[in-house]
Order: sequence, then C-alpha cells, then structure tokens
Amino acid sequence: MANDNDDQIDRLFNAADEAWEDGDLARAFDLFRQCAELGDVAAMLNAGYFLDEGLGVKADKAGAMAWYRKAHDLGDASAANNIAILHREQNDMAGAFEWFGKAVALGDPDANVELAKIHLHGLGVPRDEAKAREHLEKALSFEVDHEDADEDVIYISEAGHEEAAALLAGLDKTAG
Repeated sequence: MANDNDDQIDRLFNAADEAWEDGDLARAFDLFRQCAELGDVAAMLNAGYFLDEGLGVKADKAGAMAWYRKAHDLGDASAANNIAILHREQNDMAGAFEWFGKAVALGDPDANVELAKIHLHGLGVPRDEAKAREHLEKALSFEVDHEDADEDVIYISEAGHEEAAALLAGLDKTAG
C-alpha cells in the first residue's frame, strides 16, 4: 500500500513541478497541496512557500506557517528555517532566535549565519560577539553546495558561505 502512495506522491509532485515550470502557479500549488496532504515533506515546504509568497494563491502567512510546522514536525531543517524567517518578518526576534536554533539543531548550516547576525547585533538577545563568531565558524566548516553535490552530505549555500566569511572578516578586523 505504501508503494501505491509513493507512486501517487511521485506523480503529483512531478506534475506540480511541471505546472510550476509552465507558469501555472495555481495548478502547481493545488498539486503540491495534494501531495503534502499525503505526507510528502518537500511538497509541504512548497505548499508553504506558495502561500508565503502568494504564488498562484492569495498570500497566507498563517497557512504557510501551518505547512512549515508540519514539515518541521517530520524533522525538516528548512521548515524550521522558514518558520524563523516568518517570525523575523513579524519582528518577533525571540521566535526567530528559537526557530533558527531549531534549524541549526536539525542540520541547517545557513541558520548558523542567521544566529550569528542575531548575536552580533543583539536582536532580541544580548549582543555577544563570541557566540556570533562561534556560529560563523561553524557555518564556514561546511562545504559549499555545488552542482555535483552528494545528496547525503549537508552543504551551506554559496550566499550563506560568502556572508559568513564577510561577517567573520569584519569581526576579525574589529578584534585586531
């Protein structure tokens, strides 16, 4: 039975991707939502993203949050990161700090950069350059994502790596 479900998820997800590529965002959202309702984490993230950004549907931050939370409950680090960003957009820095921490705990290297910025600027937490440095060094310890990336390895985005390097260089300049 799980095999039939997996086949249905694959068919729906592929159709959703195709609709997205074709610019039929409303159809893509509907197909991702159906796939998400069957328990697919990637589809949950996409359904959340479409609601978050208002792609093919009316923007609905609460609806996006609900899909991101479902994906997080299944252990997805990107979902925790997206929840943190929603909190940050609402100027809830305590919530952003908590959720970026959850994203780091689940293995999202880019979330280290976000935690470093929170510590560096004292956004909702006491300013702490040592903790900022710790998160930046941890972020830089990951290999940069690339075209031939191994799906079993955790990578930092190129943008995240560049931002971490620049922030750390700035800290080194003020410390020196």
